[in-house]
Amino acid sequence: MWLSKTISSARRVTIITLVLGLTACGFRPLYAPPVESGNDSENVYAFDIFRSVAIESIPDREGQYLRNELTRLLHPNGADRQRFYSLSIRISESERNLVVRKSSIATRANLTVRGEFSLVDRRDGKVLVSGDTSVTSGFNIFESEFQSLSALNSARFRALDSLAQQIRIRLATDLSSRSESSIKP
Repeated sequence: MWLSKTISSARRVTIITLVLGLTACGFRPLYAPPVESGNDSENVYAFDIFRSVAIESIPDREGQYLRNELTRLLHPNGADRQRFYSLSIRISESERNLVVRKSSIATRANLTVRGEFSLVDRRDGKVLVSGDTSVTSGFNIFESEFQSLSALNSARFRALDSLAQQIRIRLATDLSSRSESSIKP
């Protein structure tokens, strides 16, 4: 009984120490609003910027899907009427066979979807953030063409979901590290 009380209090001390240690080193959650005191008030809250981002059209069905997913992620509570920033994305994909039978028939493949993005300030045309990211998603190749196509499409949409998440994280990370004087929503 005494040992279990000692362990539980040791856990409490460890958790409190970790929490205090993270706050002391300047750790701040990525999507949390900036603290109003000290130097942290200079940081930008990513969702304030996201509300004023216009997501440009992306060609093809995959582009439309990615745009809809980014709209859901960047504007969870709706977008501002005035859009000060423009996000443009170009996607491409490639397929690579992984597992091949002795009869030279592939049974497993990877689909890699790559997205190149840039966030531009519409007021002065300055590029604030740009980069590229890629996601690889695996799928099975079946004897039935319908099953194979269905597996490929499923892998494609899984990759696009992940790509949208990665773009949002990259934008939030870069925008949160900038000062308010360089970015104003």
